[in-house]
Amino acid sequence: MSTIVVEHDRQRFVWNGRGWYNESDYRVPRPGVIRILESLISVKDHRDMTIEAHKDYLAARGLTQGATGKPKKSSHRETCPVCKRKSKKPAEVEVECGVCHWIVCVCGACGCAAAAKPST
Repeated sequence: MSTIVVEHDRQRFVWNGRGWYNESDYRVPRPGVIRILESLISVKDHRDMTIEAHKDYLAARGLTQGATGKPKKSSHRETCPVCKRKSKKPAEVEVECGVCHWIVCVCGACGCAAAAKPST
């Protein structure tokens, strides 16, 4: 995936496929700024960013990649189990995991890891 550059508050921020950073000093922006940056990118770029993060998320946990697509329902989760963000994305931006059928968070998390956890 190519990088995404967004201008906000006279600064340029870059999404490199793994995270956001300030182009001038390479510092990671605050979570509030990240939410603003994510709201400024196009629908296509947002979907691509989410799909790439989901692939990385599954690979890091040794899980197989399922097909991703537009969700049939948007009620699979309201809050991300990993980063605790509330899902406020419009339906055309949302991506569904092809395996667990949860909405994929922009951090890449879905329900696959939650289902793989052993119960205690």
